[in-house]
Amino acid sequence: MGNTSRSALTATALALVTLAGCGGGGSGQPDAGSGRDGGSSALDGAVLDGAALDGAVLDGAVLDGAVLDGAVLDGAVLDGAVLDGSSDGAVLDGAVLDGAVDAASPAADVARMVQLCHDWGDIVCGAQQTCCMADERTDASEAECQNRYYLGCDFLFMGEAWTDGRIRLDVGAAEADMDRMRTAAAACDPDAGDGPSKSISGTIGVDGDCTPVDNTLGPGNDASAFWVCEGGLYCDAVMEGSVSRGICRNLETAGGPCWMDYDCDQAAGLMCGDAHVCVPRAADGASCLNWQQCSGGYCDHNVCTSTPHPRWCNM
Repeated sequence: MGNTSRSALTATALALVTLAGCGGGGSGQPDAGSGRDGGSSALDGAVLDGAALDGAVLDGAVLDGAVLDGAVLDGAVLDGAVLDGSSDGAVLDGAVLDGAVDAASPAADVARMVQLCHDWGDIVCGAQQTCCMADERTDASEAECQNRYYLGCDFLFMGEAWTDGRIRLDVGAAEADMDRMRTAAAACDPDAGDGPSKSISGTIGVDGDCTPVDNTLGPGNDASAFWVCEGGLYCDAVMEGSVSRGICRNLETAGGPCWMDYDCDQAAGLMCGDAHVCVPRAADGASCLNWQQCSGGYCDHNVCTSTPHPRWCNM
């Protein structure tokens, strides 16, 4: 997987979130107010104790926490329904769960993370409009900013590694982070804006395989394996003869090769420099694109500073 694919991945997925645990809204999970039972409202928390839904069509219905205690869904069609905690004694005799998502499944966690990731984009883009001057915003408009985040979120959480156990998701931690960030954005807190950071963790150890199914960009391509390495490691894209593969490596120290900041030991104050080697974050007065490049922790109109300045402005 050559240098091109790594840098392209950086531009597409990493530019949007400090995610490794981020937030969203507008994903595949139906909204609780938009489900249908032959056109009726969602069954959010409904009690279907012994009810018979013989042949009923619940197209996209949300059964969030619904109690189907002994309910008979004989031949019912639950097309895309979300069954969140709704299996207590239920009899789904011949029911068709076309595209339904068990809310306890990894797929449901991924869907929720995409939602939270979109939420994160909404928070950042809204804060840019209210906390930052026009000449320092990353995007020309809030809509343009949101589109950038949404596309990145959708790409980031696409692929088999998210659901096959190689990546762990802490949805609760991500939701708590979103609550924290909403409060911080509303106050234009200059020390916030770093985003959630602990809701995604890999499970593959050093020298383990992190070769993506597909390291190119485009609809349906799967680069999820880039995120499977444990904490303190990164996925090193290498060529072995004519074969490309990814190997989990220890984070690079100063002078080590890199393609993105995540390759470097950021806890030691390193980032990936222009020459694709890990270097110390820039001192006050140096040019910057975002606050992560500055040792002082802030980037004000493309200049590093230790004086607090909203981090939202150049995310």
